[in-house]
Amino acid sequence: MCYSQQYLTSDDMAKIERVLTQAGFHKSETASGMDKDAASFLAREFQDGVTNEADLTMSLERYLTRRAMWRAAPGSDAGSSHKAEAKPASKTPAQQA
Repeated sequence: MCYSQQYLTSDDMAKIERVLTQAGFHKSETASGMDKDAASFLAREFQDGVTNEADLTMSLERYLTRRAMWRAAPGSDAGSSHKAEAKPASKTPAQQA
């Protein structure tokens, strides 16, 4: 994916901060990895042209839902940074015939 070289202004960053605050993230010196991931995600979305606050909020909600679903997937290791490979389902005797 190619990102434009659009620089974010202080107004842009304030908009992103408002979206993060509404989603329950708080600005701090010791932000968690999730806080940083969410902020980075929104900065990339903004640079890709999603600049409306409502659209940024919806994008963040979808991102957080996908992330939570991935972490909660059976066989996933929430502490691991590697995604588990999908294994093909075994066929039942009826499917093999």
